[in-house]
Amino acid sequence: MSWHHADLAGLDLETTGTDPETARVVTACIGRLDEESWTAGNWLLRQDAPIPEGAIAVHGITTEFANTHGEDPKAALAAIADEIYAHWASGRPLVVFNAPYDLTVLDRCLSREGLGNLDVRGPVIDPRVIDKQFDKYRKGKRTLTDMCAHYGIAFSADEAHGAEADTKAACMLARQLSHLATGNGRTTVGDLDFDDLHRSQATWYRDNINDFAAWAKRQGRPLDDANTDWPIR
Repeated sequence: MSWHHADLAGLDLETTGTDPETARVVTACIGRLDEESWTAGNWLLRQDAPIPEGAIAVHGITTEFANTHGEDPKAALAAIADEIYAHWASGRPLVVFNAPYDLTVLDRCLSREGLGNLDVRGPVIDPRVIDKQFDKYRKGKRTLTDMCAHYGIAFSADEAHGAEADTKAACMLARQLSHLATGNGRTTVGDLDFDDLHRSQATWYRDNINDFAAWAKRQGRPLDDANTDWPIR
C-alpha cells in the first residue's frame, strides 16, 4: 500500500545563518499530517548572540523578540529532540526539506548544549532529494516554494520561512512525490517502505553530489566541500 495517505511527521527550523556548523535555531516546528488534520508544536529560542540582519530579513525574528518571548535553548532543543524520537517510535517518518541542513543544525546545537548528538532512530523523507532523483534535469530553482508551485501545492512566497508553514508544505509535498514512478514502470516512490526509501535517499543524495562534483571539476571549478552524508553531515 502506498504511503500517500500515511501519517507523516515533519520538521523545519528557522536559524541564524546558512552554515549548518555554526547556525543557531531561532524557531522550530514539528508537525503531524494525517488524512484528516494537521497539528503542530512550535518553539522560539532565546539567543546568546545577535541574530544577523540577513537572517532576520528571511524569517522576520529579531534578537529582541527572541530574547523577550523565547525559551531556554537547552530545554527547547531537548524537547525538540524528544518529540522527533517520539514520532519515530510511533512509526512515523520525519519529513525534512533539505535534511542535511536542518538536521545538521539541530545535531550541532544539541551537541553545543551538552545534549549529545541527534540519533537518527527512524526514517527521514527529504522531498528535495526525491525530486532531484526523478527529475534531474529540470531547469530552475528547487526551493520549497518553487517545488510546491511545480507540483501544485498551495504555498505562497509570503508563507515561506515561517517554520510551521514550511513544515506543513514539506509534508504535503512528500505526499505528492509519493506518486512519482521509480523508473521500472511498475512501482512508485510511495510503494517503497519507509526504511527502504530512507536507504535509497542516502544513495541518491551521494550519487547526485558526486555527479555534481565531477561536473564542477570538468569545468575547472572543483568543489571545496563535496560532503555526501545524508541526512546529517
